[in-house]
Amino acid sequence: MIRMRFHFLVLSSLLVMNAALAQQTSCRVDLPVGIVGTDGSLLEGLTAQDISVRVRKQTLPIESVVSDAGPRRVLFILDTSRRLAPEARKVETMLTDYVVSKARPADSFALLTTRGTVRQVHFEEGQDALLKAVRELAADPKEPGKAANVLDTIVEGIRWFAEPRSGDAIILMADHLEEADSAAHYTPRGMSGAGPMQGVATDRGPSFEANSHARFQDVVSSLADHRIRVFGLQFGAFKFTPMNGVYQPNDEDLFGITIGSGGYAVFDPVDQYGSYVINPAREQSLQHKVFQLYGAVARYYVLHVNSSTPPHHESWSLELAKDLRKNTVALYPRVFDSCSSEETH
Repeated sequence: MIRMRFHFLVLSSLLVMNAALAQQTSCRVDLPVGIVGTDGSLLEGLTAQDISVRVRKQTLPIESVVSDAGPRRVLFILDTSRRLAPEARKVETMLTDYVVSKARPADSFALLTTRGTVRQVHFEEGQDALLKAVRELAADPKEPGKAANVLDTIVEGIRWFAEPRSGDAIILMADHLEEADSAAHYTPRGMSGAGPMQGVATDRGPSFEANSHARFQDVVSSLADHRIRVFGLQFGAFKFTPMNGVYQPNDEDLFGITIGSGGYAVFDPVDQYGSYVINPAREQSLQHKVFQLYGAVARYYVLHVNSSTPPHHESWSLELAKDLRKNTVALYPRVFDSCSSEETH
């Protein structure tokens, strides 16, 4: 009798502990998702039937889908390196001016430069201060001092956001993302190359600058922790073709970091000699594309799902309904840290 009672008490304790553990390890996940057409337009009217969410091969039930168009904080990071063609640097300032001048009044903007001329404008300084700095850069000032490399600049920018807010985003315009740890995959800038890659500025090249102090994966994790999406404009050309024609979040380049965080990048490369020629048609096309980047920042969907265990830097996968797959793509953080202590229950 005593033995049976002991077994009953042990079993009861285990059941209580398991129930408590199950309760502690479930959480509400608010996953930001943008549905973008092949022309860059945003899809209207997304429903839970249009999309499925998986994590660790488990399909999660979608409780609701809501549109989020609240106020945004957007940090522009501009590559001011003298190695970047002057016309490309002018395009960066033109596009930043264009977006900020036409932006929604409720949104706030900040500015950091990387690799070259230093300019810093915090969110609280306001739009006029940012536009003043951008127009100073457009005049191509030749000043002493040099801004940090890209990954270090992103880390500094993440600190500027402080406590996360819905829709925080970075728009990065740069020649290449980061220096290579190995010269095997990339050709550095110079005229020693052969064929169509001669003199092209590649996405990473060991001849540019010393590596950033920050590591790529640490930056990815910090973006996930702060729920910041990255969007971008890439000037430098790629030497390699991604596996199966698809860029991945672990690709240590601009496309990898945008895909991993839930944004996307557009590509407007320099020519085969490393030069960049702007004309009215190219300028108008870029204005349209970059304003679409801002549009994806300004408005997206939030999928409310419930996960059985708190996802910490988990790899998510989303699948669109069959009728949407040909003409649209889902933008969502492949690496996402969504369960804060107050959300876990």
